[in-house]
Amino acid sequence: MGNCCTRNNGQWRSNKLPQANPTPQASAAPSVNEAEAALRPLNPIALRRSWAEPAVRSWWLTAAVLAVMSVWLVTEQFIVNHEISYRDSQITYKDTAGVSHTASGRLGGQLVPRHPSDIIPLLIDPVDPSQWTDRTELPSLAERLMIPVLLVPVAVCLGLVGLWQRSRLLKLWQTGVQREAKVVHVQQSATSPWSSLLRCAVAESHDNRLLRVTVPHRRAKLQPGDSIQLITSATGKPHAIAAMLYQ
Repeated sequence: MGNCCTRNNGQWRSNKLPQANPTPQASAAPSVNEAEAALRPLNPIALRRSWAEPAVRSWWLTAAVLAVMSVWLVTEQFIVNHEISYRDSQITYKDTAGVSHTASGRLGGQLVPRHPSDIIPLLIDPVDPSQWTDRTELPSLAERLMIPVLLVPVAVCLGLVGLWQRSRLLKLWQTGVQREAKVVHVQQSATSPWSSLLRCAVAESHDNRLLRVTVPHRRAKLQPGDSIQLITSATGKPHAIAAMLYQ
């Protein structure tokens, strides 16, 4: 409201009308940049530790073992073929008349090493006996590489699962809530020989579930009753990591 004037005895007087109190405005919601700034940073310690978490390490180690096995099987086939196909051999055979002949050449159709006393089938040109081959059937490359070919996609899938598990743990580190917990039970980790598996109860929590975290022996040797800082899920999921391993 504005001001108004009244005339009294020939004089103008200004009367100020009471102004209404301004309506308080609601505080603005935090912007996206402010929300991102509140996230914990992905420091080198956190990036390195995430690979060592049992939920991640078991997947990428299995994928690595399968990948190494695939490479080894392919390499073995290559070495066997190279040793057999590119090494001169001397063979003795008898023709249809029972006459013995001796020929030399390379065995290109054998998939396993052969010994001097082994008997193998041959195809010999009757017109020119010097032309012969031990390839009595077409080689099946698919059969020889079937196992390595099957192992490769399995290794890739396991590796992708490991990457997904790692991204989940890194997100937990960035967005989780730090809480104090009490160690309830300690045992040797089956998947991490140099670590302890801790079962912890979060203080002042209505959830009675115990959270499990793995802590290396070199970082801390905790006992039941000790306190530990955990990063837990803000949505109540039973996932937790030890805060000291990521700082």
